[in-house]
Amino acid sequence: MEAQNEPEDPENESPLSTPPSTPPTSPPSSILNLPVEELNSSSPASPLSAPSSLSDHPSPSTADSSCARLSPERGKRRVRSAAQIARDKVKSKRARRTARRSQPSIIFSRSPEVLVQHSLRAAVLNAARVVQQTFHAMRDFHPAQSGYISLEKNLPEKRDYNLNELTDPEGEFKFNKLAHDPSSSQPLTSSGGAVMGVVIPGPQHDPSWAANVQAANAMIEELGAVAKFTPPRLTKTQKFLVENGLGGPTASHPRRGAHNSLAYGASTGNGQKEPQMMRVLPANEPVITAVRNSRVFQRFARFMSCGMLGWAPRLFLYYARTIISLHKKHPDLHLPFEKCVFSAFTLNFGPRTLCYPHRDIKNLAFGWCGITALGDYDWQKGGHFVIWDLKLVVEFPPGTTVLIPSAMVCHSNTAIGPTEKQYSFAMYTAGGLFRWVEHGFAPEKIYQEMRSRAEIAVEGKDRWSSGLALFSTLEQLREGNSAIATPKPSS
Repeated sequence: MEAQNEPEDPENESPLSTPPSTPPTSPPSSILNLPVEELNSSSPASPLSAPSSLSDHPSPSTADSSCARLSPERGKRRVRSAAQIARDKVKSKRARRTARRSQPSIIFSRSPEVLVQHSLRAAVLNAARVVQQTFHAMRDFHPAQSGYISLEKNLPEKRDYNLNELTDPEGEFKFNKLAHDPSSSQPLTSSGGAVMGVVIPGPQHDPSWAANVQAANAMIEELGAVAKFTPPRLTKTQKFLVENGLGGPTASHPRRGAHNSLAYGASTGNGQKEPQMMRVLPANEPVITAVRNSRVFQRFARFMSCGMLGWAPRLFLYYARTIISLHKKHPDLHLPFEKCVFSAFTLNFGPRTLCYPHRDIKNLAFGWCGITALGDYDWQKGGHFVIWDLKLVVEFPPGTTVLIPSAMVCHSNTAIGPTEKQYSFAMYTAGGLFRWVEHGFAPEKIYQEMRSRAEIAVEGKDRWSSGLALFSTLEQLREGNSAIATPKPSS
């Protein structure tokens, strides 16, 4: 899903070779600058097709430097040394890179025609295999009153589940299994045909993607050996539940699962008066910096971001414009990865990442979360991605990415073998960031004091309807313009 102009050698990358200081913050306009070349070759228009590259179509200057030329003065053929040819190639590559970075971001474009250029190609849409498991128009899901975040209701028991237990036709659950398809994406649609999520196998016919996964595995193992993992921070409600024996997460049984993880990005809540970057232990600063500076994880981040752009373009633009407004007001905030619209990430170090059934209730209620599977395990026997609301068990090989509304759908993964390893890399954006921007950069308490309960309830309902209207059907994605145009909220 991304341009292959820059040579990447992920296997030789040293995770801790970068300084422990946080990389400099880029202005919002450059952070979200998605060049035309990269989007044309890496929007989910291409999770299924071989990525095209600018190097495949050299510019005139590149073509001139790649062959012997006639001297205009002497009319003789000029012979260049191997060293000169190598220098010319490097110079040409830098010029192309500079040209790409100087292009304006498409998110500032007012022309639907420009945005349509970066939607899914017809060939990819035609190859996509729609999963006949619908979201039932999200009627059964429970957003909070504000419409920005979700509620953790009706969750299954927090424990390990294996494949046979979930898919046994004579068992309790009787879930369906979605087989892995390495040649096509598999969109998950609502009863109205809107694409509410998608399973993407990774760039097709691109051996570098498998190498990227292997490099990520090695990097996680190396960083995990020096990272300092602490028990999860509990909210006041969670502390009350734990202290009174009423449940809640603990160090041995956290809410999402008993595995090590680190997170970084912009956050809200937990007593913060305004959005802030997540606090990182001094011992973990080199680890977070290494992840952010790594081309391996930068590629995963761009893959997810372009996945949203292709399969949910209206939702992507909503994210992008909100983040730009947020960063203009708070220049101390920054995105974890350039050219990626998500504001935070979590890296699960495992070594046996086993998520219990849960909802990511603090993420945007109708937003997407991207999750890429990593590790070394038999993906046909374990490590499946489970979507409980759809009664669906998805085969989840390393390198596969899912984009789902994680705040609304209960999800988990199945157990793997005792000697196997499974990691994962997730990107998301807190719903509180959208609320902060749309409430005029004011705390929720102040905003609510200016409105009645009835007004707040109506606003939340309208926001939920407007959020669901941001998703596009396959037909709209094929048409292009209607997928980009802002729809009217559904009644």
